[in-house]
Amino acid sequence: LIGRESWFDMYKSITSEHRDNQTRVSRHHLRWLDLKWHEIRHFLVNFEEYLLTNLLSQLWPKLIQEIDESLDSPLQYHNAISKFVNKALKCCFLDQQSNKSSKAVASCLSKMYQSILELSQLCRAYRLRYGHDTSKWNMETVRKAYEGFNRTKSFLVKALASCSNLNQGSASKNAAELLMRLDFNGFYAP
Repeated sequence: LIGRESWFDMYKSITSEHRDNQTRVSRHHLRWLDLKWHEIRHFLVNFEEYLLTNLLSQLWPKLIQEIDESLDSPLQYHNAISKFVNKALKCCFLDQQSNKSSKAVASCLSKMYQSILELSQLCRAYRLRYGHDTSKWNMETVRKAYEGFNRTKSFLVKALASCSNLNQGSASKNAAELLMRLDFNGFYAP
């Protein structure tokens, strides 16, 4: 995932080189970045694992089996691939015929990734301009960029909870599973 790699690279470059030289890196800023990095990493890793589990572990073997069974008929082959794509879109909350809650989840996920990329680009720009001396960074701007992620995360949890309570088949199951992965201890629950 681009957001994950971008954020990890930026974070590692800030923290790894100057942990011993605390005179140039503000301890307060470094601690704040540590906490936010872990929170963003939690989201990115768990969402990625949710997708990999659902797409690769569950849907992909079914697709391969259906393709093997439909080698004689191009129509069956096409139907198997179409069925896989539709299930994958539902799993990612991107199905065009999904309910309002699923669309809200997709919107929140998109906004969260945008916020992560914005925050990463902002920190990277500060790093290029000031190096690893976080005391010269405009941390208020960095905090505001993080708040976009934080606000959207709250909306995401509410949208997932709403979607999982609808009892509408796979969308409810997918929402419940993702909610459990992201908020397993109820920390973000409304």
